[in-house]
Amino acid sequence: MLQNIRDNSSGVIAKIIVGLIAVTFVVTGINFFAGGGADKIIANVGEIEITERQFISKLERERRQLMRVVNDPSLIDEELLRQGVFKLLVEQAQAENYASELDLNVADQLIDQAILNIPQFQRDGQFDSEIFDGAIGQMGLSRLEFRDELKRNLIKYQVMGVVEGSSLTTLKEVTDLFAIQNQKRSGRYTIISANEFLNEVKLKESDIQKHYEENLDLFKTEEIIAVDFVLLSGESFADDVRIENNEVKTAYEEEVKASLQETEKRVRHILISNRDDAEVLASSLIERIEAGEDFAILAKEFSDDLASKDIGGDLGFAPPGTFVAEFEEAIDNLALNGISSPVKTQYGYHIIELLESRAMKIDPFELRKVELRDQLVAEEKSRLLKDSLEEFSNIAFSGTLDEVSEVYNLEIQTSEGIKRSGGSGLFEKQSLAQKVFDEQLRNGDINAEVFEVKPGVWMTFRVASYEPQIQKSFSDVYSNVKRLATEKKALDLAQLVANDLARHWRQGEFGASSPGPRPVNPIIFDQVDRNSSDILDSDVLSAIFESASPGSTPSINVKAITGSRFAVTMLESVESNIGRPEDLAEFNNAVRQIRTNQENAEFWDIVNTTAEVFRN
Repeated sequence: MLQNIRDNSSGVIAKIIVGLIAVTFVVTGINFFAGGGADKIIANVGEIEITERQFISKLERERRQLMRVVNDPSLIDEELLRQGVFKLLVEQAQAENYASELDLNVADQLIDQAILNIPQFQRDGQFDSEIFDGAIGQMGLSRLEFRDELKRNLIKYQVMGVVEGSSLTTLKEVTDLFAIQNQKRSGRYTIISANEFLNEVKLKESDIQKHYEENLDLFKTEEIIAVDFVLLSGESFADDVRIENNEVKTAYEEEVKASLQETEKRVRHILISNRDDAEVLASSLIERIEAGEDFAILAKEFSDDLASKDIGGDLGFAPPGTFVAEFEEAIDNLALNGISSPVKTQYGYHIIELLESRAMKIDPFELRKVELRDQLVAEEKSRLLKDSLEEFSNIAFSGTLDEVSEVYNLEIQTSEGIKRSGGSGLFEKQSLAQKVFDEQLRNGDINAEVFEVKPGVWMTFRVASYEPQIQKSFSDVYSNVKRLATEKKALDLAQLVANDLARHWRQGEFGASSPGPRPVNPIIFDQVDRNSSDILDSDVLSAIFESASPGSTPSINVKAITGSRFAVTMLESVESNIGRPEDLAEFNNAVRQIRTNQENAEFWDIVNTTAEVFRN
């Protein structure tokens, strides 16, 4: 394939490609004080910055959650997902801004305690750092990232608590609503169906013609497009990838070499959180340790790191880059069993002791070779795809789809008919369907600009056929127009009869054979409540409970319901039922929750609407 590309793509006009950058995001469990390099700020929401790392981390986690549900990456609308993640981060940032205005905050000690109390991070009722690291590693988070996200969530919950605390429901309001909810209603009803009048409808040709002219949009064809397309992915280069045994062996040797150069260090520390006497206290503890007092005992008594204090401050083995820069520098300057001077970080002052140092562990070659080969194959496919995208785009821009197919040995596939609302397979997404309907592509003279149709899969297409929307002639749709006009006329007649019957009932004429165009036999309902759908048609039940309570005379109402029917109801009596005190209490809780949810939704809607977001 690669030789074909070199032979066939020379001299092709270059084209600028704007594409998505695929980001590989691999995170292992690291410590609370994990740091990193400079992080690009992608947006500012008030005083809060949204970083690229935050966005990518959140995006990956949301994608993983979706994959557990749909199990097919092609079903995920990447653009919609990215927009949703950005919206969540903006909402979170707004919560922090709002919390700052209200002087709300969450102490670091509270966050640490919350982490210690999460059952999923415990073994036999006690916090276990290995379980913790494994769990957050699967989430794609470091300890610091998890801690920061937990803090943001707790702040958001505080803001929500303020909103919830301002929500008010009075006892009278709840009692009245509960009484309405538990009403029992009695009366009579009848159903007038349009189907009863179908045989009575007599239409003139002019009536049918008029219905056609008044509803022209109902009698148009849909636009339909079919496209020829090709897909380029890493798998397209599978035949070009050859990984020799010696390459796998070399990769393993490099791993071994790296592991020998990269050591894991086991340290323990005592953290004195930021306060006026923090440095003084840290210095005094160092003197006590040097005088012979037990480091672990002092950690249990004085350390503010709740995750490690009960185990003597032990942070376990960690590779380089695990901790913030100041912490890392102090470790690098320590001899085995050496004690640092007070180390200042954003969390306070640390006293650090280096307990052990060892080379990074690595599995034997026989256990690693299969995974290493797969890794090398995947890397080579990814490299070949990346290196080919510009040429692929250039050929698609200036050549035919056949040329693209020939150069890359790709199968030209043809879609089924695609409507503006979507098609099937890859084209079921409306966003892709709209791309297909680009007017510049409609005549089939050019290929679409190369784009990533799903992660790691790139597409170009050319319109194969286009069927525009056209008006169907009256003669072609005559039978359909006649049917619809007949149904409309029958519905109008049914409504006239229903309204006439209601008028008679209001005049007190509601016998078994009410005056009017046809006799009716009302059905009596007695003491029905809102849960009586097993007795009455749910549409009829809805009509009964939409009727106003009767005064000195019955309440008469006409309501259109499903199935081209009209329910004519006569409500004669309403009995309110307060019910048991425990039922009222349960109802009160439900109403409070509903109102709280509504007010929370309205609050966040306002917050998001008024947010001053500046994208960088």
